[in-house]
Parts: sequence; structure tokens; C-alpha cells
Amino acid sequence: MSDVDSLTSPTATTVEDKNKNNTINNSNNNSSNNKAILPFDIKFDENLNKNEKINQMLQNIFENLQELKNRMIVNKEKNSEFFKIGNEIIKKSEEKQIQSTIIDNNNST
Repeated sequence: MSDVDSLTSPTATTVEDKNKNNTINNSNNNSSNNKAILPFDIKFDENLNKNEKINQMLQNIFENLQELKNRMIVNKEKNSEFFKIGNEIIKKSEEKQIQSTIIDNNNST
């Protein structure tokens, strides 16, 4: 089919038609891209009714919060160990500083 035939055929699309189609396609793509991105998986069965889905989502959220809480407890324990070690280092350095100051004072008198 030549260019002339394609312009006169009943299925010919104009630039305006193509622009409309592109606009529709772009809006469809944008709506599918607007899904929330969560830092964890929410798994639920597509065959459940709306209330069951909500209940299952809430259960998943609760489970994720429990896991987060457990991780925070572990981190808190690790941090408290680091805090104790840090305090010991500070105390030792203060003691050395005090001893050094006492020695310096004794040497100067």
C-alpha cells in the first residue's frame, strides 16, 4: 500500500489520532506506576473478599512490626555493649590524663 492509499483508507490514523492514543497510553502507564512502594512485602490472596484482604494486610503489618521490634532490641543490645566499651575507654583515658597531670605537677615542683 502506498502512502496515498494509507491516507485514504478507512483505517488510516491521523497525527491527531496518534497523539490521542499516546495520551491515553501515557495516562494508563502513569496510573499503574502510582502503586505504593513499601520497604517490606505485603502478601495476600487475591481470592479473598475486601474485609479478609484488609485483615490479612493488617496481620502482615503486625508481623513486620514484630520483626522490626526484634531487630531494634538486638541493635539496642549491641549499642549498649558499644556504649559500655566507649565509657571504659573514656574512663581509662581520663585516668591516664589525671596521672599525667599529677606527674607533670610533681616534676614541676
